Amino acid sequence: MKSARLDKILADMGYASDEHIRLALKRQRSQGGRLGENLVEMGVLTRRQLMEALSRQFQLPWRSLAPGDVPPDLRRRLPPPGPHGSLAIPVRWEADDGVLVVALNDPEDAGTLDRLRRDFGARRLEVHLAPDDELVAIHRADPDADPPSSDDEGIIDLPDLFASPEDEPTGSSGGAGTPTQPPGDRRRILMVSRRAQHRTFLPAVFSREGYDLIVVDGFDDVRNALVEENIEAILVDAERRDDFRTWTRSGRLPPLPARVSMLSSVSEALIDNVLPYPEMLRSLKGAVEGIADLRSRDLKPPPPYGLIGRDVMALGRAVGLKAVTVDGLYLAVHLLSPPRGNPDPVMSENGDGAVTPREPFHEFAASRELAVRLRFPWAIETVLDVTLGLFLGPRTPEAPGRLDPEMLRAAQILALVWFHHIHAPGSEALEGEEGRQMRITLRRAGQRLATMELVEAYLSVIQDRREAGDVGETPQVLLVGTRRATDLGNRMARSRIRPVVTRDLTDAQAMAERSPPAAIVVDQGAVPGHVHHFARVAKLDAALPLYVITDERDAASTLDLLDAGVDDVFAPPHDLDLMAARIGRAIDARSRVRSALQSRGGDFSASFDAFSFMDLTQALAHGLKSVRIELSRQGTDEDAVLFLAKGRPIHARCDSLVGPEAVYRILTWEEDGEFSVHPESDFPEATIHESMESLLMEGCRLLDEAGRP
Repeated sequence: MKSARLDKILADMGYASDEHIRLALKRQRSQGGRLGENLVEMGVLTRRQLMEALSRQFQLPWRSLAPGDVPPDLRRRLPPPGPHGSLAIPVRWEADDGVLVVALNDPEDAGTLDRLRRDFGARRLEVHLAPDDELVAIHRADPDADPPSSDDEGIIDLPDLFASPEDEPTGSSGGAGTPTQPPGDRRRILMVSRRAQHRTFLPAVFSREGYDLIVVDGFDDVRNALVEENIEAILVDAERRDDFRTWTRSGRLPPLPARVSMLSSVSEALIDNVLPYPEMLRSLKGAVEGIADLRSRDLKPPPPYGLIGRDVMALGRAVGLKAVTVDGLYLAVHLLSPPRGNPDPVMSENGDGAVTPREPFHEFAASRELAVRLRFPWAIETVLDVTLGLFLGPRTPEAPGRLDPEMLRAAQILALVWFHHIHAPGSEALEGEEGRQMRITLRRAGQRLATMELVEAYLSVIQDRREAGDVGETPQVLLVGTRRATDLGNRMARSRIRPVVTRDLTDAQAMAERSPPAAIVVDQGAVPGHVHHFARVAKLDAALPLYVITDERDAASTLDLLDAGVDDVFAPPHDLDLMAARIGRAIDARSRVRSALQSRGGDFSASFDAFSFMDLTQALAHGLKSVRIELSRQGTDEDAVLFLAKGRPIHARCDSLVGPEAVYRILTWEEDGEFSVHPESDFPEATIHESMESLLMEGCRLLDEAGRP
């Protein structure tokens, strides 16, 4: 009955290549099943393409079949499955003419056809081909039940014994499994599994927790679900792991959601999940950040790992990479080390108008070894290899057809962002000549390292960040000291700060005069010279924040430094991460206030959840602003006013309280306050004689004492 072998027909129709057939035969040997079904499950064929090929092979028509197409009396007379998964369904019995219409998946199963002929007494059989999955669904269906709808096929509600008292329905509408959220608000999860218990049990469990779980098996079902449903995450059963990877690599699936997880079994997933993934990832990030600090501690300035990590994650999310891929990219950034010497090496022209650095990384082999030893559940070492290939060669290390498209996209993101921050650093302004040069440089590099689409996506990320107020000139902090200052600078480099380290106070003063930094940090015990004198000279520009790290523990030494003009003192115990965060936050707040004042002509307003009272007043004080701050507490009648003259507090009132007591009262509002800032030149009589820093420190102390049991 066959006209030719199936593999030859598929090749002739252009549906499958020799490589596809080879892989399908290999899968068939290990997992069983028919060649055509294996090709469908691998995502090489659609169900329709397979049926067209089988129809041509056996010279028979084919049809799609649903349980409702088979009358109940015929469903009660189904023959048992034949050898090698053969299935046959009597679809229509024309008793007067003795004609039996049969749908089947194996026309060569003569035994099953003879049995049907005898059972019905048929004089003639009219044979049609039908898809395996549709025949299986009819065989599994209850012959006496109404055909299930596509929405509830194979899904059962949990019995009432699983319901807690607060889950019980309060009225006659809705039962144990009734969703508590409107359908449009429910989050949809796609599960790829062939296991019956997943289809029958899990959807009801997910439904109780506000999710719609859609369980599918074949390639067509996965593709349709991704097209038609708003899928938030995908769970892939371990048995389907290899098939799902083949489908994704084929490029025939729509874009996947960011979260794709492999599931061995429900019980193992619950038992083995000792700690949530975010906690484990946080620990791993801390480890690679420490490695990056150690490998770059002698570099001046340290690499801006924080900026690179921020950008690869933002760009990865913008182009739809999976969550584990984005996390892997962040880890990969911190395993790489920039080239030594000039961080902006000579660029090589590649004949296509693109330029790339001759030496993109330092000690790449060591970076790759670290990636292998991390054993992260995403191949960081592979993305490093591909990234190096993008920099050095005309092609990626593997032929494009053999490389996971998402892995290639991840490597392009890493290469593009690394190039931007390490080999072509500069302002991220998109306007003016600097902005034009940045765009030209990125687009030229993108010809080799990425794609124009990815370059434009990166420029959009930068633009969005600028519109959100998170982009501007990268602040530079001057650190005076030795090893501890260098370590602090490495931590600052993770955020949007460029540290510059010197060991001498005289050099620091000269550097600050030539190019005023965003802040100065002095390690008192590590530098020769008189820190108090340096503080008084540096604070002649009162807008320049000055911080001192001291090994003295007594309050008198701290107050002495504050009297000299120091803005904050870091006494033991020293937490460098906390120092970097506090300094970075102060710089950021000062920048935001300055931007707000400039954009609004000196007047602006906001709430404390956007600008805390401490950030606001410190920024205005450091900026030497002469302003009137009008404040009110949300949900109450409390209001207040604070006057600053060239950054120094002059007068404050909060209801009946005046002077420092009014400031302490405002601090108790926490995030409940609103304010507006206005330029001021006419000030009332002074009721405050302390510095802003002293007022805030005392207010925080009082708050802390009030909160103690």
